[in-house]
Amino acid sequence: MIALLLPAIQAAREAARRTQCTNHLKQIGLGVHNFHDTRKGLPPIVVWGFRPSLFVLIKPYIEQTPVYEYLALNSPQFKYPGGSTYPDQWFNGRTTQDKVSMSNVAIYKCPSRRGGPLYVGPDSSSTSTIFSGPLADYAVVVTKADPSDWRFHIGDNVNPSYATTGAMSLFRGPFRCAILEGNNISDGSATGGNTFHNDYTTNATGWRTRDTMARWADGTSNQMLIGEKYIPEWALITNLQGSDNQRHWDGGYFYVDATRYTSVGRVIHSNTSTWSLMLPQSSKDPTFAINTPPSDNIGRGSFGGMHPGICHFLFGDGSVHAVDLSISPSTIYALCDVDDGAGVTFP
Repeated sequence: MIALLLPAIQAAREAARRTQCTNHLKQIGLGVHNFHDTRKGLPPIVVWGFRPSLFVLIKPYIEQTPVYEYLALNSPQFKYPGGSTYPDQWFNGRTTQDKVSMSNVAIYKCPSRRGGPLYVGPDSSSTSTIFSGPLADYAVVVTKADPSDWRFHIGDNVNPSYATTGAMSLFRGPFRCAILEGNNISDGSATGGNTFHNDYTTNATGWRTRDTMARWADGTSNQMLIGEKYIPEWALITNLQGSDNQRHWDGGYFYVDATRYTSVGRVIHSNTSTWSLMLPQSSKDPTFAINTPPSDNIGRGSFGGMHPGICHFLFGDGSVHAVDLSISPSTIYALCDVDDGAGVTFP
């Protein structure tokens, strides 16, 4: 009798967790819409290199105002001009109580994978502190027309000579970085991540939103925004001290820079030769668990959750769909590109 009942009980529990995961993404979607309505623009995927991510910026709109206010008051990354301290180092210097408080955001976690106020601190096996911070199971869709330059906090497209070689026009996803305000702000297109960081640290006096929902020209119901992270089982951090390799798959989501982007965004691009690496994958699939950090160009950190056969994605209209893992590469790219005109609807 127990042998007969156990599979049914397990299936019922997974169905409940799947429903809860769907509700978490819906709440994130409400946060995005509330931010847009209040600030008259979309939240940036990141303000800039080493600066707050979308998941931080929407906190006041998902009933996490105290955490947001704590960060705004204490983190150097919120200051104007910005502080020069790496955000990982700042987080590691907080008390255990503060770390737990900042990490206790249930809607950023898939219940089939984990729960509770989980974060990662310094790596005990090295001096590295990359990706320290609260952990999350969802990532923003970063869509690229050209996979040769994957960085998503690239500069404002103010110089026409960079219009097709590294400026904002390459980024076809739903969220881009903010527009910096201040004197002597470089567009960053020619010089790389350090210039972005230095401009914000020394010159920026603030920022403003870049886009509205009008950017999603294919329609909100056809626009993928955020999905479940693919994290191979070996890379899942459970002891607060994950290795460097694990952190590239499963790291803190507060802030990002050029080499720590997969904790906030995962790349979907139009390079057909590597399309197999951009599809949603099951996190239980060992064939995809390559024991290296994500490749710069193909964004090996892909999408894929713990639910059998599907990966949840939040769409622009606030709905959440269970995307079959067998979805075609061209379809998923069309659903991620903001205005390709393909007219693809969710299958």
